[in-house]
Amino acid sequence: MFVPPPLKLTNKCERCGLLYPKKEAKCSHCSDLSDQEVIYLKHKFAKEQQGNANLGKLLLFIASIIALVMMTLIY
Repeated sequence: MFVPPPLKLTNKCERCGLLYPKKEAKCSHCSDLSDQEVIYLKHKFAKEQQGNANLGKLLLFIASIIALVMMTLIY
């Protein structure tokens, strides 16, 4: 069975590291920013990613507690 390779519809910006649509000639995130503003953008994005990771860990913990409670109620 033939499975086609996934289409790459985005490019990763060399300057800021974020993804932007391949159809655009330049990055829509950082093309109009100064170097200092790009550093701030990278820091802000990294902070958001860390917050999302922490939220994911919290939701996994809550789901585990709920599963344990449900298993104890069944038996």
